[in-house]
Amino acid sequence: MANEIQVRSSLFILADNVRYQSPQQSFSLTMTGRKGPTPSAVYATTDGTDVDLSLLGTPGICEVINQDTANYVVLGRWDSTTSTFYPFMEVGPGENYVFKLPRDILDEYSGTGTGTGSNTSKLRIKAANAPCNVLLLAFER
Repeated sequence: MANEIQVRSSLFILADNVRYQSPQQSFSLTMTGRKGPTPSAVYATTDGTDVDLSLLGTPGICEVINQDTANYVVLGRWDSTTSTFYPFMEVGPGENYVFKLPRDILDEYSGTGTGTGSNTSKLRIKAANAPCNVLLLAFER
């Protein structure tokens, strides 16, 4: 089969003198794997909660849904070797987003080399002000 995944999106902004509307975009993706959604429910703490993607051979399309009504969460990479969090995405209360995880989300590259180092990085969800329930629904490519 092909094109088992369909994604649609558009953006509309109306704020004072800012008026913008993008045309609805859509595209299809082929899902060669059959695993997911995983990990599903994640209890994101303010220290951060690691996301287990071990069920997936190669991560692909993902949906994140913040089920909290008051607090936002931040997705990022956590490097346990350096105790450093690298945020890349914020999800507000009640918001949801669809995106594609990089196939090498858990790999580490140093310098300009093409190899990966020891994988000490994890995908992490960090709640901003109080713990939040988050759905992270990742599928295999």
